[in-house]
Amino acid sequence: MLAEGRADGLEDAIEIIDAYYINSDSRDNLEALFSLSPREFEILISNLYRMMGYKVLLTAPQRDGGRDIVAERSKLGEKQRVLIECKQYSGTVKVDIARALLGVVATERANGGILVTTGRCSKGVRDLAKSDDRLDFVDGDKLGLLLNQHFGTEWRRRLVRLSTHNPRSNLSADELSGGQ
Repeated sequence: MLAEGRADGLEDAIEIIDAYYINSDSRDNLEALFSLSPREFEILISNLYRMMGYKVLLTAPQRDGGRDIVAERSKLGEKQRVLIECKQYSGTVKVDIARALLGVVATERANGGILVTTGRCSKGVRDLAKSDDRLDFVDGDKLGLLLNQHFGTEWRRRLVRLSTHNPRSNLSADELSGGQ
């Protein structure tokens, strides 16, 4: 039996885990994400990476050079530059898209590329990511978790703001996260 203070702390931890990871209805998340235009989806993802501590540059809507977002983060003695390709798919992202992203990563001498999708990544994409540490992916389930973690579990209520404000705007990190 736990002391009362520890029991309360344990209950608080269970509520947080439940809110962020268990009661996150992926069906509702996907429905909300598919309500966005492709450009709004790119803006949402750029704001997500901004909340994750990156400086982000959203590329042009068309002829983007094979990446939608350029994200940079610097720590003492380390600079990271990643290229992010956004795919608002209901199906499976095929390996040719991941290979194309790796080609852009090599051409631009970035540290890596991240394929972000509302759908699933094919076995080919997963295998390529395992064999080449310059490639990572965020599929629909992981995306929901990241949105919950960085914008709070009520992010769908603020979806219009999160998906229409360009990271270059004066919108602060606190405004993006809902003051959480």
